[in-house]
Amino acid sequence: MCLCIQTIVNFNPLVSFTAENDAPIEVINIIEESLQDITYNTVIETDEIESVADVSQDISNESEEVPAEDHSVEEEDFDTSYHEYDGENSESIPDFENGQAEHTESESLEPIPEVEQGQSEHIESESLEPIPEVEQGQSEHIESESLEPIPEVEQGQSEHIESESLEPIPEVEHGQSEHLESESLTTHDAVEDSGYTHELYGHIRLPQSIRPTFYDIWVFPHMYGPDPELFSYDCETIIHINCIENTSVVILHSVDNHVIDWNITDKPQGSKQGRLYYNYDKEMIEFYVGFTMVAGHKYILTIRTNSSLSNSLRGLYYSPYNDGNVTKYILTTMMEPTDARRVFPCFDEPDFKAVFIFEIKRKPEVTSVANLPKRLTIGPDEDGYYTDIFDQPQTVPMSTYLVAFAIGELGFLESSVNNITFRTISRKSAINQTRYALDIGMKFMEFFEDYFQIPYSLPKEDMIAVPTMSFSGMEHWGLITYRESAMLYEEGVSSLDDKEWITIITAHEIAHQWFGNLVSPYWWDDLWLNEGFATYMMYLAVDRVFPEWNMINKLIVDFRGVQNVMNTDDHILSHPVYVSVNDPVEITQIFDLISYAKGGSVIRMMNFFLGEDTFRKGLTRFLKTYTFKTATHLDLWKSLSEQAVIDNHKNSDVMAVMNNWILEENFPVVMVTKKDDVTLELTQSAFLRNAEQRSMRSNITWKIPFVYTTNLDGNFDQTYEDIHWLEGKTMTVTDQNLKDSTWIIGNVQQYGFYRVNYDVALWEAILDQLMTNHTVIHPINRAQIINDAWNLARAGMLDFKIALRTFDYLDSETDFVPWSAAIREIKNLKSSLLMSSVYGAFENFMRTRIKKAYLDSAGSTNHYKRIQYTLIANEACKYGLEDCIKDATETFEAWMADSNLRINPDLKESIYCTGVKYGGYRAWHVVLQRYKISQSTSEKRFLMNALTCTDKPWIFNKLADIVMETDTFLKTDGAIIIINMFKSSIGRLLKLPFLDKHWSTVLETYREDINLLTNIVEAITRTVSSELELKMVLEFLVEKEKSATRTKLIEGIYKMQAETNNNQLDAVEKWLRVNYDLDVSPS
Repeated sequence: MCLCIQTIVNFNPLVSFTAENDAPIEVINIIEESLQDITYNTVIETDEIESVADVSQDISNESEEVPAEDHSVEEEDFDTSYHEYDGENSESIPDFENGQAEHTESESLEPIPEVEQGQSEHIESESLEPIPEVEQGQSEHIESESLEPIPEVEQGQSEHIESESLEPIPEVEHGQSEHLESESLTTHDAVEDSGYTHELYGHIRLPQSIRPTFYDIWVFPHMYGPDPELFSYDCETIIHINCIENTSVVILHSVDNHVIDWNITDKPQGSKQGRLYYNYDKEMIEFYVGFTMVAGHKYILTIRTNSSLSNSLRGLYYSPYNDGNVTKYILTTMMEPTDARRVFPCFDEPDFKAVFIFEIKRKPEVTSVANLPKRLTIGPDEDGYYTDIFDQPQTVPMSTYLVAFAIGELGFLESSVNNITFRTISRKSAINQTRYALDIGMKFMEFFEDYFQIPYSLPKEDMIAVPTMSFSGMEHWGLITYRESAMLYEEGVSSLDDKEWITIITAHEIAHQWFGNLVSPYWWDDLWLNEGFATYMMYLAVDRVFPEWNMINKLIVDFRGVQNVMNTDDHILSHPVYVSVNDPVEITQIFDLISYAKGGSVIRMMNFFLGEDTFRKGLTRFLKTYTFKTATHLDLWKSLSEQAVIDNHKNSDVMAVMNNWILEENFPVVMVTKKDDVTLELTQSAFLRNAEQRSMRSNITWKIPFVYTTNLDGNFDQTYEDIHWLEGKTMTVTDQNLKDSTWIIGNVQQYGFYRVNYDVALWEAILDQLMTNHTVIHPINRAQIINDAWNLARAGMLDFKIALRTFDYLDSETDFVPWSAAIREIKNLKSSLLMSSVYGAFENFMRTRIKKAYLDSAGSTNHYKRIQYTLIANEACKYGLEDCIKDATETFEAWMADSNLRINPDLKESIYCTGVKYGGYRAWHVVLQRYKISQSTSEKRFLMNALTCTDKPWIFNKLADIVMETDTFLKTDGAIIIINMFKSSIGRLLKLPFLDKHWSTVLETYREDINLLTNIVEAITRTVSSELELKMVLEFLVEKEKSATRTKLIEGIYKMQAETNNNQLDAVEKWLRVNYDLDVSPS
């Protein structure tokens, strides 16, 4: 899954420090109390239920007993046997003849051939035997250990239950213990009547007494009326389960699914029904079956539900868009991490992998898609509905969070790569904007198949763009979902930034088809195995497919790059990459920069110390070993270590190196001191942002792969052979090549996840080299020098004068990566100085630094240089560079006069924003009106962002009212606007009035979406930089949240932040007084 909202700098829901100004947030504490009243009410509404027809599946009671699986993790022997998916127990499904009744009971379903005639198979595994091809007209039956045939249901036998037969069940109040007896459906006051102790409800994890092997999901949405608040859907879930230990209870996850009827069968002559219980706190539903399920036997559980649809962006939800003057909807899914349970009752943990098939009932004007290819459409029935059947192949088990389907008036583009059908899907009017995604999607599919040497597992890959989505992308297996802004591209309208964004997100999600889908994490504490690898691999893939983009360099300074996450991980309230999580709230909190970016950064470091060849072969070993299974980080260490031994690598104990990098929060700084002409002393310590916090982490050490170069050799292309391993607190390095050297730069190309500090003489030599000829130093290390210096200075470990001098050479810098690092630190300064008397001098300083870069990079046609020019142009106008403002305002005025004027898309962000800032209400109003009528996703994004550039308070408040009180903006767009509003100086001044007026609406709108709400809260509070602002924010929190204790931690964090900014302000002011005339006002 792609975490990002493109305009957001950082989002760590546990504790976030932004890359712009390091402002921290304990986001969950801020919003937790406001969310306490969220309930998951399973409304049950009827007195009678029609029984489901008797089923005829013969499940043998003579099956061999299946032993319980051992889920303990032993580091010393890498025991991973408990992860295996038991494919023996998957059941088979029948074919459907044209005109046949639209759905038969799961027990009757016979198997279907896995591969259509002439199609190449893409599933290769030692555990999967080939399936014979079925001739045309032949009765389809797949003989396999894992697929046992089930008798066919005769014509006229009860099908999946139609919605009209679904009668309501009596409502149960939230908090009341529900006790439903299937025969009489009587509601009781207590669950203890059954005699079951419910001891398992003390835990959030499901018991291991039963395991699913197969799901048959039938869905019938009611989405065709004018009022989306009345949208709902009927669902029948048929689950084939293996009994591992004797039990009389089946416990599943379920949220807001209103159970109409259920039964469980173990004999061919009939089904059994028992009692039903809910546990709202644990999001579980318990079926007390009324008999003992026997270990080694197989059972089929059928559950009929009716559920409401919403626009919550979770589970199955509706995503609105405008087609002319008509509002239409796409139904889509977002299951990760724990929201499949909101769509249908299921075993909603990643280790409970099973085969899924789908039947979706729909009207003829809409289309449905799912994880699997559509094999057949039957209908119309007597009401004019069709049913789409998605039921092959039946050999790819997946975790519930990867299940996906979508329904709407959809357009398609189709091609193929390596015999895989590859399609892009969107609302019909936007389908031509998916051509670029189709092209690069196929390129990345080819790249990853070659890189991992493992074929893609399904016969098709769909990528669908939906109007609203909490995240930018989600890796559903065979049906990747993207927010429209992360997939739609228009040549001549979308910018190069848009193109890069779409490219890296596509690479990220396709990488997941191996890391995350083929092999999934055993539990969410190893989320980083999914997201860290997808993050690192997306940069690697883009760099290999588009080498001229230099994406592997941008990894250092990008949103999910090394430097950004370092600014998130340098405080005592951070969390490790591998972190214990126990419930859905905790799981959601770790979808943050630590899991994604730090995970990706330490994987990049691992690639460096193992070498590309061993690393790559070790990953392939890991993926092949755990294909269709789940795994832990210990399993990864084992596979990489085994490969390192085979390759005679001197570092074969991967776990010994990596454990502290993922099990400990924070990271080290290495102090480099030149003791004499040929001796370096290296000393490591935990890097945190103040001395008190560093002392609390003084006992921690990491095994650090330290490499360096000097002015004598200038070798920035070092390998694992050059590593000096710093394992303790201190070590010395003796090197005759150090003699006569002037400067030394450690952590070459910033492969290691650590900062480097130097003695004063070495810092002076490095700064002199930057001024003399900066190109001698690698661009990544130039960026590293700037980033390390400023963060060391803010932490009190380096004189601010040295940090300030890293900016002196910038008027000669022409590379994107160092400029990006510099602008990050400049934004930190700007945030601190914005309300101060020296801000004018600071703007004057910035104009002198940025003018040459602005003029020199204009007009470039090179991709890398164009990206740099976009970055520089945006900053030049913000700091009042006259050339930039003149260019932008003249172009904006011409565009206002002629809406068809074509503007360089790389400069639209700067031109529109500058035009609104200097054009007053007239300019702002034109932008708003053109936003409303634009049909281009990219253009709407430019216009939407420009609306927040106003510097007039009354326009700011007008925009806030439109966002919070009208439906002008989609839900996700509204969140982005709120976030951008508070980046500005006027937003900082008006944050308290905004909160006072709109906070309750913000909570009501985004309370179901912790990702968006977290980022809104962070944006509102991230710019705290003074004691006064701190006091105002805290007073609001105490008043509105009524929880002084919850703000205690926040108060401590912000006091630290305010002190840091005050220290920074004093140092910068002194420097500006010496070097720049404070009386020079901004031009």
